[in-house]
Amino acid sequence: MKHALLLLPALALFYSPAAALAPSTTAYLQQIGISDSSDVKQVSDDVINGTSLDSLARKQDADGIRRFIATRAFFHRFKRDSSISFPPDGLYDVAFLSDGDQAYITRKIQEEFGVKSA
Repeated sequence: MKHALLLLPALALFYSPAAALAPSTTAYLQQIGISDSSDVKQVSDDVINGTSLDSLARKQDADGIRRFIATRAFFHRFKRDSSISFPPDGLYDVAFLSDGDQAYITRKIQEEFGVKSA
């Protein structure tokens, strides 16, 4: 029992809830008119090729933040319902999708339209 209690702090590192955005990120999002919406919460832990909301906020990349949120939120919804519409041009950015994400989207679209992959 004593050893089990010693393991609890280590296990908490693996099972801890999602980390919140940095306060400076939250402030920057408010500054550029982005509220703490469900989309922001949904993508707050996403990191794609080293890019996250926090890293984009540090660069003060407002357009990148808007594209990141739109693309990542779309992907999260697409996993639940592949019939949803893609975000508008100018917001959907494949740079914010991993190779696996892109392959998943392609596969689901091919399945939906009955296209066999080469």
